[in-house]
Amino acid sequence: MASAVVTRGAGDERALADPWRWMWTGVGASAAAFCWARLFGDGATAVRFLLIAAGLAGATTAVCLRFWAGRPLLRHLKEGAAGERTAGAGLLVLAGLTAFLTCWALYLGAERAEEWDSLRLLLAVATLVAFAASIVVASGPRLRRVLLSALIVFHLGGIVTAVLAYPPSPWLMQVLRSRVYGPYLEFMQLSNAYRFYSPEPWPATQLWFRVEYHDADHDRVVWNWFKIPDVDEEGQPRDALRVRYQRRLSLTENITPSLPMPPREYRDRAGLIRTAEYFRKRDRQCPEPTAKENQKDLLGQEKATSKVFVPYLWQVVPAGDPRLGYTEFAAPDINSRLLLRSYARYAARLPHPKYPNATVKSVKLYKVLHRTLTPQETAAGADPQDLTNFLPYYEGQYDPQGNLQDPDDPFLYWMLPIVRVHGNNPNLPIQAWLYLHSGDEEHYRALLGR
Repeated sequence: MASAVVTRGAGDERALADPWRWMWTGVGASAAAFCWARLFGDGATAVRFLLIAAGLAGATTAVCLRFWAGRPLLRHLKEGAAGERTAGAGLLVLAGLTAFLTCWALYLGAERAEEWDSLRLLLAVATLVAFAASIVVASGPRLRRVLLSALIVFHLGGIVTAVLAYPPSPWLMQVLRSRVYGPYLEFMQLSNAYRFYSPEPWPATQLWFRVEYHDADHDRVVWNWFKIPDVDEEGQPRDALRVRYQRRLSLTENITPSLPMPPREYRDRAGLIRTAEYFRKRDRQCPEPTAKENQKDLLGQEKATSKVFVPYLWQVVPAGDPRLGYTEFAAPDINSRLLLRSYARYAARLPHPKYPNATVKSVKLYKVLHRTLTPQETAAGADPQDLTNFLPYYEGQYDPQGNLQDPDDPFLYWMLPIVRVHGNNPNLPIQAWLYLHSGDEEHYRALLGR
């Protein structure tokens, strides 16, 4: 039988093909970056980041050469060569050490702990993964199968816990969710309940942006609406991949948490009952004010701060309407406010579809809840995509840097009703104060049929 002897090419003998040289270079650069950060802080930042980049590049190159570039390690691992397994495990330990040193090279003290926090978290996880992988690589075939099987069982156990840990649930599932799987599920974005909702899902959340631009070429102001997630008039996602749609839908769900609605009245030091400022400002913009202080003025117009007058939802829908179950004022919590600023910066980077050279002036942001129909409404043939099933809350006007420009706006965090005029007949015109408030009077009048 003919046989062939496979010899290494001359290129394999070159220094650049030696993973150990790359790894020791990476470890040395990361150690130098760590020492530099401890000695000089953020001084000569460029030098520190060059060392960090060199360290990560060296370690990554070494791992690729050893495991992914045709080196004989994988073949010897299958055959059970202890020397090759030990060498591969050592390389992974050094890779984890490089990630660890780089993580701390980016840390400049507790007062600046928020800087590079996402990258430091990634490097910390990479450190743990590299150390854990080194144990698997160093193990024999049987032990390796046991370890990998245990990892798969642990992962599937986390999925089962995510399904069963939400109330009502067994006590054991709650303990596993909080004590064992909590950090893992949160980091892997697997904390959602993988099950059918009962009796109905929570209402989905959308973000609507009205971005205002200045078109220097024509010396005029133009605007455009953007939505996240982006859906058409039939409610179908425009994203090419449904995974992208689901991820963007999850992003908007993160701004749903809001603070408890504060009381509308309070008692001052003199014992008199006063109307809270947030409610008094909004009430001044109502055609029929309800606060005693505002009823003294003619429809509240003497103290009005906006030209737009918007009624409360309960004033324009009949009693018993399912929409009355939603609070009309929902101030976002601190995490939601930070995300809203980030979303505003994102919208400010979106070009106008017709005038790509126009510059962004401001972004008006609306959180829009999509109300889920009741079984009775569904049986009656109601359209879930009807515009009146969307409940918009004004979240503020932001500059391109994500700074809130109108903290004293009377409609800030208030619902702007979208209702049909004189009833719920689907053939009746729609009055959408959302568009009137945003300045899109053309859209407002088109829906109203004027």
